[in-house]
Amino acid sequence: MMRRTLPVLCLALLLCAAALTALAALRVGGTPAAPTLTAVRSTPLPDRGGHDLAPVLATPGRFWVSTLAGLWSYDPSGDRFTPVRLADRAAERDVKSIGDEPGGTGHLLTVTPEHSGPCDWCTAAITLHRPEGTRALPGTHLYKARWWGAF
Repeated sequence: MMRRTLPVLCLALLLCAAALTALAALRVGGTPAAPTLTAVRSTPLPDRGGHDLAPVLATPGRFWVSTLAGLWSYDPSGDRFTPVRLADRAAERDVKSIGDEPGGTGHLLTVTPEHSGPCDWCTAAITLHRPEGTRALPGTHLYKARWWGAF
């Protein structure tokens, strides 16, 4: 049986995932020919539609979480979700990916679907926050975006 809280999320050898209503930590086991996943911990999301789970680069040990209705910072040591507020509150909904720029600048990027064109769940733009901006990539069909840098 899984524990309700997730006091230590994604430590050594755990696979972590955001599901529809919870964050889950899974132990990978078995063999290459017959791999297994065993639920180790779970914690409920603050609202439905868990979508993205990514490390907060400026605060190791914390995680970005996106849901249908909002953006969150998750602190596993306190088992606490804190809302992430953007200048445009509408930009906090239906986010498919969120991340902060390496180096602790405070800059964020998000990807939100345009709900038009050839796919309903993609976009041709990356939205930047703190400061605000958009980077258009015509002809692309983005679903996720991440900052890359020396870690």
